[in-house]
Amino acid sequence: MKLPLSHSQEKISGLVKQSDKLKSEGYYRQAVDVLEKALALKKDTSENTGTELAEIMDQLGELYYLAGKYKESEPVLLQALSIKSEIFGPDHLKTGKTYGHLGILYNLKRENDQAEVYLGKAYQISKKAYGENHPVVASILVNIGRLLINLDKRDQAETILNRALITQENLLGKDHPDSIYTLNTLAWLHIDTENFKKAEPFAIRALEIGEKTFGSKHPYVADSLNYLGRLQYSRRDHQKSIAINQRALSIREKFLGPEHPDVGLSLNNLVFTGGLLKG
Repeated sequence: MKLPLSHSQEKISGLVKQSDKLKSEGYYRQAVDVLEKALALKKDTSENTGTELAEIMDQLGELYYLAGKYKESEPVLLQALSIKSEIFGPDHLKTGKTYGHLGILYNLKRENDQAEVYLGKAYQISKKAYGENHPVVASILVNIGRLLINLDKRDQAETILNRALITQENLLGKDHPDSIYTLNTLAWLHIDTENFKKAEPFAIRALEIGEKTFGSKHPYVADSLNYLGRLQYSRRDHQKSIAINQRALSIREKFLGPEHPDVGLSLNNLVFTGGLLKG
């Protein structure tokens, strides 16, 4: 039996807000649990409109990949994309948002061909709507930069990432949290090319903004610590590298859970560095 809208819409809105809050705090698994309840309730309402349903599904698909649940993310995002394409058309901004989430997912899965298609579509839609200089366009460019790193096209990646960072700083300010992801990506790029001197200021700035915005314990902070730990290892300061990686691992285990890929990455970093110390 379908529930009347008046009895459920307020609860759905409350669950969505609660999920958004948990997401901003870095509690992705808990945010997933809450939004799954909102989606189930939405499917049970008497006015189950495709627009609202697709938006909840899009948010849930994003949360799934943030929580490391890549397998669960893909079908939800593809369904959201199908609904939005039918309602709004394939070139609408709402549809473009889901293209972008799918592109990020495929980036994480290292499915480069798929990532290129979906990120390219998201970029074209947002650029047409906003022009080149806009925070939404810059965010998509960062993910395109990450794709280019995966494809070993590092010079192109650096150009795009620097362009995205300049846009974010000019429009949002130099300490805006949106730039954390960009700064961490630039740190990763330069560590990957063993340009450690160039990487360090990006990782430090990302850490400073992350701690200022979210406190000392947040997944974004752990990402910056991950790169700083690698930098200390490159300097053969293994003890400092271990301490930094242990802090990153502690944060990731608390917020992401033991099965998340980023927890595995931190564990690998500690085993590698610790193994060298023992050798």
